[in-house]
Amino acid sequence: MSSYDSILTAFKERYFRAPEVKFVEAASLFSEPQKPTETAMDFVTRLKKVAMRLNISDEMLHHAVINGLKPTIKASVLTKGVTTLDQTVKSAKIAEDALGVDPLHQMLLEALTTNASLADKQTAQISDLAARVCALSSDTQQQQQPTQAPGAYYYGPMMYEQQLRGPTV
Repeated sequence: MSSYDSILTAFKERYFRAPEVKFVEAASLFSEPQKPTETAMDFVTRLKKVAMRLNISDEMLHHAVINGLKPTIKASVLTKGVTTLDQTVKSAKIAEDALGVDPLHQMLLEALTTNASLADKQTAQISDLAARVCALSSDTQQQQQPTQAPGAYYYGPMMYEQQLRGPTV
């Protein structure tokens, strides 16, 4: 194999993707939303790179961008009645600035919400376990208590000796 053939093969592998890979990348446009620490511009830039590799139309990219924006920004953008990608990008930047969306602050709030939810679940699990332990301990105590047959009495050592000797006169 000549060096030209190896260069041509490497070029094709790098720039001409297999249809399976194109499908996965195209799906990522709609399945990967804006990250908590990502600004709207960074998100749009990330999607534009994928769209360029796949030769996707601006209209499809526009829909993918709107689909993946953070909920608060998406709501603001959609109320503006945007019809193009450029309008969406401008509206997203304005909304981000107006809402004061700090990516690190947003990430902290999401982490706190998640942790509070997990703490609530763990508290419920602990309460359930505590109730089960109480039920098991009460069952165990009941099983350990000696059961006496009707008419059976406990005789202490002195009473037992007297019974063996018989009645005293």
